[in-house]
Amino acid sequence: MFQIWTENPGICRPIYHKILSIMRLTIVLLIASLMQVSAAGFAQKVSLSASKLPLKTVLGNLSKQTGYDFIYTEQLLKSAEPITIKVKNLELNVVLEQIFTHQPISYAIESKTVILKTKELSLFEKILNKFEEIDVNGKVVDDTGKPVPGATVLVKGKSRTVISGINGEFSFKNIDAGDVIQISYIGYELLEVSASASLNTIVLKPATSKLDEVQIQAYGTTSKRLSTSNISTVKGEVLENQPVANPLLALMGRVPGLQITPNNGSPNSGITVRVQGQNSISNGNDPFYVVDGVPYPTQLLETGLNRINIGNSGRGPGNPLSFINPADIESIDILKDADATAIYGSRAANGAILITTKRGASGAMKVDLTLQSGFSSFTNNFDKLNTEQYLEMRREALKNVNAIPNAANAYDVLNLYGFDNNRNTDWQKEVLDKKSSFSNYQLNLSGGNNNTQYTIGAGYINQGSFLPGSFENTKATGHFNINTSSNNRKFQVQFGGSYMDDSNTLPSSANFLAAIVPSLAPNAPSLYNPDGSLNFAVDDQGLSTYLYGNNPLATLESLYINKTRNLVTHADISYQIIPGLNIKANLGYNNLSSNELTTAPLSTYQPYVRPFVSRTSQFSDNRTSSWNIEPQLSYRLLKNWGELNFLLGASAQQNESNGQVITASGYVNDDLMETLLGATTLENAGTVASRYKYSALFGRANYNYKNKYLFNYTIRRDGTSRFSPDNRFHNFQAAGLG
Repeated sequence: MFQIWTENPGICRPIYHKILSIMRLTIVLLIASLMQVSAAGFAQKVSLSASKLPLKTVLGNLSKQTGYDFIYTEQLLKSAEPITIKVKNLELNVVLEQIFTHQPISYAIESKTVILKTKELSLFEKILNKFEEIDVNGKVVDDTGKPVPGATVLVKGKSRTVISGINGEFSFKNIDAGDVIQISYIGYELLEVSASASLNTIVLKPATSKLDEVQIQAYGTTSKRLSTSNISTVKGEVLENQPVANPLLALMGRVPGLQITPNNGSPNSGITVRVQGQNSISNGNDPFYVVDGVPYPTQLLETGLNRINIGNSGRGPGNPLSFINPADIESIDILKDADATAIYGSRAANGAILITTKRGASGAMKVDLTLQSGFSSFTNNFDKLNTEQYLEMRREALKNVNAIPNAANAYDVLNLYGFDNNRNTDWQKEVLDKKSSFSNYQLNLSGGNNNTQYTIGAGYINQGSFLPGSFENTKATGHFNINTSSNNRKFQVQFGGSYMDDSNTLPSSANFLAAIVPSLAPNAPSLYNPDGSLNFAVDDQGLSTYLYGNNPLATLESLYINKTRNLVTHADISYQIIPGLNIKANLGYNNLSSNELTTAPLSTYQPYVRPFVSRTSQFSDNRTSSWNIEPQLSYRLLKNWGELNFLLGASAQQNESNGQVITASGYVNDDLMETLLGATTLENAGTVASRYKYSALFGRANYNYKNKYLFNYTIRRDGTSRFSPDNRFHNFQAAGLG
């Protein structure tokens, strides 16, 4: 009764079979077309000629000829051998087969793209390579034979990296015999050696490129290549070749962004130092000084006496760097930007200057002796009027004001009181023509072995004056530094110190004389009487007719004595807890003290005023001392994705300053003026007494990605007793990219 239909309703059987036939034919034609396109792709003709060309260059040539894209990584191509091939009108797949037959790289073609990947080894090759693997052991040393701990040792082209141990030793397990071992360390050239079961001793050579030299930075070292900070370095060799007693003077014109301005030419004179310009209108512009990790005073106390001679730096007289021997310095590093100085906090807001003294080196004892001797003199004298020109000018001046020449207004024109119109004296040559001598003698001993190195030095510096008389500044110095470590190199100690004893008798009136002597008239009376005493050329009223009413050389009758002692000591103690993790403590102490005396005997005054004044002396005692303790924890992590360095530390410091000036008068003769006991009157002319404490926490994180990309972050939290409790602490941080 009922019938079941198996075809779609509404389509009759003949039409249904015809549609199926058309569909089958369409599929067959489509497959054939695709096969033809694929065959046409492989059938592209390629011509290529190469001789030991990089694989990347060859692939670029193929891409231009065929339009195919090649996908690969730069790391993959590092393992490829140079290509030598010569083909003409061959199909692409044939050319690719020839190229990659002996390469550790395989390829796969998908549409118009060629994908490269590491070739998979066969089972037989894997077994063979396993038998060929070796264990590599070696030791890294420098050119003196001293072990180099912390060197980066890696297998080139593979993700295997280790750090040399305390003794410079390293090892790898299961390394292919054909692998290349690469060794690098800051301050040394990169070295590559072929892997072998025993590499024995590997000697690193000091870097010749400026970018790879060791760069001192705050709380550590790096290289210029890997630094994100603005730091300039001046080596000790530059300082040794400069005849200066203050190392800052040797930096003039050598460091971009550093301005060094001496207040005058006298030894121990004030020096104005500015890093990247001036940040304050009047005060607080001096940089932060650090000597072997010990904070160093930026200014001398204001209770100093010789202000005219030694000028001032910031507020106080002189410059403390005058009491550090330039011959003891290994390098001076100037930190200029926030990335370099933020880890020092507020004290380095105007930049920082790091001074590193000399260290010993392994080897036989070395003796260095340096002898320098020379002189200095005025080079740019003023052009002066001769007597005829001077008298013409004076007469014209009197005429212009309708003045009649007389003994009061024209004694120099009328040949009175010792003035002589027949005399023509160039007072610059007469008084300031003396050559100022300079002598510098330095002796240094250094040497040691792999565990202990030492350096011991002593020096003597003498600088004279261009003024008449026996005035000089002498410096006696001593310096030592000792490095020692345990046999396993885990425990290391470094301690050293520098000392200077400075004696200065250079007169405070040097600058006054240098300014007033060229102003004397060419026909002025002689400065000395025939008996050798000073001539004051007095008039009828007993007043001196010299410029400013006194013989310029009378100021040299005043006595000035300054004795300064400076001691800087430091100790660094470190221990390696585990490879890469070190604990360290920096200890430092500084003591800078001085005793000064200046006298004003009656002979410094013209005879007319002597009955109205008394002999006066001033005594000054100043001392600045400080100690600091800085514990630190550092960690170095080296992985395939880069290198991480962490530093965490704390700082505690106490600074104490005391100074006093006493004025003594009422002496009955000049011989008693160097003591307080001979005075009848004592007066406190000034006192300085201060103590402040300083504490901080600081940290630094540094990331290095394959020596290509750098990131540096520093932070510090400062606290000082100089501020009120509510504003005692503040944070400082900076980041740098490179």
